[in-house]
Amino acid sequence: MLSYYSSWDYIILGFSENKLIALTEFVKSVDTSVLHAPKNQLQKGAMDNRGQMGIYWKICSVETN
Repeated sequence: MLSYYSSWDYIILGFSENKLIALTEFVKSVDTSVLHAPKNQLQKGAMDNRGQMGIYWKICSVETN
């Protein structure tokens, strides 16, 4: 998730710059053009009963059909 939010530099960098050096370096080093969601790599139903994060990952199509 951190890699995903790294593309929104105003979400993290505004709070991390000059305070959290390792986090700032990580956020700046992430290649935001690469898709980080594991498309169709999880068994169907793997995200059941996982609350909002499960819903999010299902929308990202991480489960097989």
